[in-house]
Amino acid sequence: MEYEQQNNPDDDGFVTKIKESPRTVSAIIIVLIVAAAIYAFSGNEQNTSEDIAENLSATETPESSATPVSEDTTDKTAANKNTTAPDAPKVSPAAPVDKTSLMEASKKLPEARVTDTAFIEVAQKGDGLTHLARRAATRYLADHEAGYTLTNEHRVYIEDYIRKNIEKRPVSIGMEQTISFDLVKQAVESAGKLSAPQIKNLTKYTKALN
Repeated sequence: MEYEQQNNPDDDGFVTKIKESPRTVSAIIIVLIVAAAIYAFSGNEQNTSEDIAENLSATETPESSATPVSEDTTDKTAANKNTTAPDAPKVSPAAPVDKTSLMEASKKLPEARVTDTAFIEVAQKGDGLTHLARRAATRYLADHEAGYTLTNEHRVYIEDYIRKNIEKRPVSIGMEQTISFDLVKQAVESAGKLSAPQIKNLTKYTKALN
């Protein structure tokens, strides 16, 4: 007896429709791609979440494992913050002038005439009014006490004070300039009223005294 295969009419109709409709085939393929993408994405998202959790665990420091900071360490840290950096410029305090050095400097000055009330300075080659004022101030300070700790910054102020309070005129070799003791004394007293910032600002001019 010959076996005859009987086809299902419904199956034939479905296959036929697929063959006859390319759009249906495309739709089925798209559905399959979307389903695969959703599955893959859900898997990757889970892996990413696990990676973030692991990273957070690695960076967190449990309180039980934290190293306690001793008081000594805290004090050293604070001290380091307050310590001036090694390469930071340091401002040297104004050094007091030695009385002996003033007396020695006075002896080396060009000879001047001295009256009961003033020094009469004689101009040398290259002199200006500042040089004459400096000599008079040096002579006076060598013989008198300033009444405070004298520095070269004070000396610069004193000679400038004297220069500003004597007659302004051209200086020539052999010219005589009278500088009263009272004027020098006023200059010395005025210098004693300088503030620390004012003294600091005069430091750059002290090289002229050498």
